[in-house]
Amino acid sequence: TTDLSMSTDHVETFSRLDLQLPLNGESPFIDMQTDFWDGDGAYKSRYLPAGIMSGALVSWLDRAFISGYVKAGSMLLYGPLKGFPYQAHDGRFEVLFGVEDMVLDYLPGWPRLEEATAEAHFLNNSLSLSLSGGKMLESRLRQASAQIRQLKGGSPVEISTEVDGPLSDVMRVLAETPLRERFDRFTSVVSASGKSTTRLKLKVPLKKTDQLALNGQLDLHQAGLQLKGSTLRAEALEGRLQFDREQVTGSGIRAQLLGKEVVLEVTPQTSRAGRGTRLSTRLDADVKWLQAQFPGFATEFLKGRTQARVALDIAHETSDTPVRLAIHTDLRGMAVTLPAPLGKPARPKREIDIAFVFQQG
Repeated sequence: TTDLSMSTDHVETFSRLDLQLPLNGESPFIDMQTDFWDGDGAYKSRYLPAGIMSGALVSWLDRAFISGYVKAGSMLLYGPLKGFPYQAHDGRFEVLFGVEDMVLDYLPGWPRLEEATAEAHFLNNSLSLSLSGGKMLESRLRQASAQIRQLKGGSPVEISTEVDGPLSDVMRVLAETPLRERFDRFTSVVSASGKSTTRLKLKVPLKKTDQLALNGQLDLHQAGLQLKGSTLRAEALEGRLQFDREQVTGSGIRAQLLGKEVVLEVTPQTSRAGRGTRLSTRLDADVKWLQAQFPGFATEFLKGRTQARVALDIAHETSDTPVRLAIHTDLRGMAVTLPAPLGKPARPKREIDIAFVFQQG
């Protein structure tokens, strides 16, 4: 037939169908083209090629695609029916359609992607999605994609996103998603401000033997990190961080810390208390700076300037000392005008460590 129409409450279709039934017992051969429009994405489960999918994939598609308006699309099914979905390329199954105002709940416990525009493409045994617009929490989506390389076989859902928004959204993801198991203490003692661009890659497992894979990049734009209940703050953060499920790293991060313009290194730390993140830098310390940062210290016996190494350790997990600020210097270049054995001229070294521990609560 060249004129096969269907109209329901949730989609309109028009099809051309040629089905050949060989008398010799060979597989029927189909040539079908369908146009569809005015579709309600909430009913997508009725039209999925569920017969070639694993139960886990069908469940993921049922749950993940919450809603959306399918403005128009087309389907082609061409080849011997026994070869469907044509992994051997002995036929072609292809569906292409656009979705507006899409809501995607891609992973339980993670923020939804809402108000997105998407293009979906089934090609034989695969599915790909290209998304733009939309929002996630208070962040705006630049672009995103999702891919299932093998519908028949249960390969993971590979998701890639790029969003612009407040750095506080990143903290919410760390605090409110399953990542809180690793970053709960960090988010409870640190607040964030400023802007960021996040590029995130996920592999959502569809097999019980597989695990969630996550990694990404975080670009900081005049961002700030503040120790809650304290004046300790890193400001004007500019640079790129790398992250995965376990740790955060970064190099060459420009910032203002302890009244100085510095370049930070961000490294993971592991101790008996658990995992954490260290922000470290070197800075020039003179008497005026010491007086401004540590007004309770006796600085009247110091003259000159020296180099100091500063490390700020922030625990990810529950700890009695979630934040520790350590300063190390050898006092080279700074004289101590006290009687022997405490005093010293400017040139000789004398190692000194100062630590501030911020207790829980």
